[in-house]
Amino acid sequence: MASNFRLDEFKIFFRVSRTSVEYLERWIVQMCLEEGISGIVGREGTGGSQQKSLHDRLLMMLWFMASKDKFSAIADRFGMSESTANMAIRNLLVFLNENLRDTIICWPSDAGKIEIQGKYEELRNFPGVVGMIDGSHIPIRMPSVRGVDYYNRKDYYSIVLQAVCREDLRFIDVYCGWPGKVHDARIFRHSPLFQQGPGLCGNGHILGDSAYPNMEWILTPFRDNRPLTAAEKLYNKTHSGIRSTVERAFALLKDRFPRLQHLDQRQV
Repeated sequence: MASNFRLDEFKIFFRVSRTSVEYLERWIVQMCLEEGISGIVGREGTGGSQQKSLHDRLLMMLWFMASKDKFSAIADRFGMSESTANMAIRNLLVFLNENLRDTIICWPSDAGKIEIQGKYEELRNFPGVVGMIDGSHIPIRMPSVRGVDYYNRKDYYSIVLQAVCREDLRFIDVYCGWPGKVHDARIFRHSPLFQQGPGLCGNGHILGDSAYPNMEWILTPFRDNRPLTAAEKLYNKTHSGIRSTVERAFALLKDRFPRLQHLDQRQV
């Protein structure tokens, strides 16, 4: 499958480089061998049929995330039944979420936090910033159970992705799955970050919009329910400019993997 694409075409269709896919494949094989995990690298399929190679299944999973094609079209493209393609994609996504997420999406080291703080203090004259937090709605079909809970204030069904990103748009913390109707502040208070934040931030802080509580380690804008001073207006302007980084990160994520623009499934 991969050999059918030139290097420039490969990233257009799969949204990552061929080198990244090869690296991910080696990492999965190594982890499965070290942890004794079966069923991912390769096994006999049902009825004695040979399972598609890990490489082909990785490409199929990436095609799923990088397109809005139906499972039937993806299965046909990769030469397998729709049910087999569905199961292969889901198994890989679950495996990567359980085994890779915390390796890739992780809080910066002490040295990394100092580096981030230094950049924002130098460029924006805003000391102590180690990240920006926000929530993004992932559109879904109306769930078959308690669908009304997922109907958000923007008039569509969704689940919420809460995330913190750093200055280079890399996510360093994610928490996902709450119904779209739930307020960002409630989701935040139930997330692990709410308890872990003070230790993770150290002497720094993250920036959030007015939906979040103002705390020692999470700073929000001054509310405009009264006349603001010139210093407060400047603070809000700078705060907003820095915080927009996480909005760009969400936009890039959904642009790279259009599947996140709408999850066409009822079970969430």
